[in-house]
Amino acid sequence: MTHFLYTIFIFNILLFFFIDCHLILSLKYLPVYKSNYSNPMEKMRSTVITKLYVTIKIGTPKQIVEIPLDFKSSDFYVSDNPIKDFAKKPDLFSELKFYYLLNSSSRVPQEDIYFSGLNFNMGEFSVESFYLNNSKYELGFYFPFDLNYPESGGVGLLLHSKSEATENQERTFLSQIKNKNLIEDYYWSVFYDSKEITNEEKGFILLGPLPDELKTNLSYYSYSYFNRDNLKPIYINESGGVLTNIFTVNEITFFEGGNRDKILYNFPTNITALKDIEIDYHSRGVQAPYVLLEKYRNYFKEYISKEECFEGEFNAPFKKYFFYCKNNKETIDKIKQTFPGFNFLSRKLEHNFTLDVNDLFFEKQEYLFCLMYFHYSEYIERNWIMGKPFLRKYQFIFNPDKKQIFFYL
Repeated sequence: MTHFLYTIFIFNILLFFFIDCHLILSLKYLPVYKSNYSNPMEKMRSTVITKLYVTIKIGTPKQIVEIPLDFKSSDFYVSDNPIKDFAKKPDLFSELKFYYLLNSSSRVPQEDIYFSGLNFNMGEFSVESFYLNNSKYELGFYFPFDLNYPESGGVGLLLHSKSEATENQERTFLSQIKNKNLIEDYYWSVFYDSKEITNEEKGFILLGPLPDELKTNLSYYSYSYFNRDNLKPIYINESGGVLTNIFTVNEITFFEGGNRDKILYNFPTNITALKDIEIDYHSRGVQAPYVLLEKYRNYFKEYISKEECFEGEFNAPFKKYFFYCKNNKETIDKIKQTFPGFNFLSRKLEHNFTLDVNDLFFEKQEYLFCLMYFHYSEYIERNWIMGKPFLRKYQFIFNPDKKQIFFYL
């Protein structure tokens, strides 16, 4: 009996350690560009061109700072009150909570050699106090003296990128929190608090385990959704040895309205770039390949001629085209009956992903905006770039060490 109780005690200790070996960081959407919402172009841009910021406590005494996730870099850096850099680009949104070096007594420079990252020049590797999981940890980060682009910092979620600063993987954010036993593995997944698109959206990022290992509800998902038997992996595309957050589907078909069986055959389906799906958690829209723009111009042509719908454009920083309509119920009902939607079949993930009119339209005051937009050039960003309209439906998990994306059927 004593041996049995001892075994149960050890099991509970190990179970507690395993479940506790994860990190959850709060996230919030903030716009990239300032806006007074005076016209449809500003409304559209501020809705879809956004970034996900981590809210975190740093320094002594504690400072609450907002730093964006960086899905394309391994750099971990924190800028010192970069308001002067934002002043050079006055159209950028800058109402962020910045780190102030002079207000902290705990930053310690580590070496006299300066390195450059993907978004900064001459960064000084330093150690500072970070407050994670209600405890204090000393983490290394780069303190830049010169930014290539105004930003409060960056939490890189890759283990390798073409960055001089983090050629040593041990300096990446993920490696450091793993070495501190905050996480056991390199899985990460972003969860939204709500499926809706609103002015103030929040969420969180889970770092460390697969969601099924926590055996708890996560956001609007019940714990029963995360069934290990239904977990499917697929390898992420690489470019120059760097992960891209892109995976390739096998087939794409177009259908009319909400009827997925009514296939539209006048859309291109054999173009290679059409089958590449890039996941972008920063975006609250969907950027479709340019090759589809003329099809949607023709679709909206009748409504535009009657001045019920319109074609607009915005810069972010390159020109993007989009469509919006007057918020008229009769017009909206007509659009929903015939608007072309998409099926994306992945045989490896054993799933048919869809986007339809109910995913892609968003009411904002007197207008109805199509959250799908198009890059101005057919030669740049030729693949799909999927933001929240897609990701609020499908929960993906990434592991940059395994170079895979995971999906629960």
